[in-house]
Amino acid sequence: MKFKTAVFLILILLSVFSQSSSQETDKQAPKVFIDCQFCDMDFIRTEVNFVNYVYDRKNADIHIMVTKRTTGSGGTEYTLTYLGQNSYQAKNDTIVFTTNNDDTEDIVRKKLVKYLKAGLIPFISSTQIINDINIEYTKQKDVMIKKDRWNNWVFRTRISGWFNGEKSSRNRNIYGSFSADRITEDWKMRFSIDASYNENKYQWQGDWIKTSRKSKGISGTIVKSISDHWSIGGYTKINSSTYQNTKAAYRIAPAVEFDIFPYSESTRKEFRFLYTIGAKYVYYYAETIYFKTQEALFDESLEIALKFKQPWGTIETSIEGSHYLHDFNKNYLSINTNLSLRIFKGFSINLYGGISMIHNQLNLRRESPNKEDVLLRRYALETNYNYWTSIGFSYSFGSIFNNIVNPRFGSSSGTTIIIMN
Repeated sequence: MKFKTAVFLILILLSVFSQSSSQETDKQAPKVFIDCQFCDMDFIRTEVNFVNYVYDRKNADIHIMVTKRTTGSGGTEYTLTYLGQNSYQAKNDTIVFTTNNDDTEDIVRKKLVKYLKAGLIPFISSTQIINDINIEYTKQKDVMIKKDRWNNWVFRTRISGWFNGEKSSRNRNIYGSFSADRITEDWKMRFSIDASYNENKYQWQGDWIKTSRKSKGISGTIVKSISDHWSIGGYTKINSSTYQNTKAAYRIAPAVEFDIFPYSESTRKEFRFLYTIGAKYVYYYAETIYFKTQEALFDESLEIALKFKQPWGTIETSIEGSHYLHDFNKNYLSINTNLSLRIFKGFSINLYGGISMIHNQLNLRRESPNKEDVLLRRYALETNYNYWTSIGFSYSFGSIFNNIVNPRFGSSSGTTIIIMN
């Protein structure tokens, strides 16, 4: 009875609020669906107020897809794809703009709004709304392009710490990194140094139990563009990790990649094949299960990555397999998928997941872990698989418009009903 009463109250509340609230819409304005997971929609609806916003792409006259990718200087390149529907079906357009790596969130969203407006002008030019639109042009002074004294190199440094605790536990994590990138149309070079320290303390029956992990590494990537489909390059890495029982590991690996689609279309679609063959020499902290304290290893790997971002949704899937050349049974296979589909009007499905088959743990310590080692995850433990998954469904119905912005009480829900039996 409590459940039925709660449902009845919810229906009454919905009825009251639906009768007392309304959204004003301009029937002449085109209906727009903005397909963007990272955009500040409240800001967009406030600043671009000459269109009607809808919740579902199938209700829209204009479907705007917003995608982004990182530029060589650390900034972001945004691509706005305008897809006309219904009476605008013959109109399609694409606008590309970039932001700097030091642009604030406010600067970025203002640039996004600026180019959203520019792209919408051709769609509203044949409507009465154009009569209320003012277009201004501000001529900037000519600026002589100076020679880049950094030659496209971008350097970044980062230091961070995270600390928390309570009466019976203490945790701290310290991380630092330095990177140097140079990205041009022909070359992509990335080098980085990083180190981290993680420490956890737990009090049990008056005694403190401590566990810690340390890691550090130097890595580099060099890629040469051959064509709009082919690239060659390689990786190099030196690293150390107490968790992985690796005192020092030195690796070098040439690689070649082929993309069925042109790299210029990577924000919308890509189908890449990356082949790598590598050699490394490893020194271990403790003797391994194969009675090794150091060894030379050779391996090869193949990664296949597929990505589509279309009006009906997004699919991203990658498959990576590798094995050691001295023993094909020492191998690794990983599959990861990101699936977000709009099945029909108002209904979407989101599926994320991955699974790995692990048969290449040559670094495991020979000594058996004790209870504390297992519970505190001090060292990598033997396993032949791992997995993760997330699945969700969403369905929306009712008013198709979402023009109104109301910031009161923040974004949290104002009503909570708890049913207790």
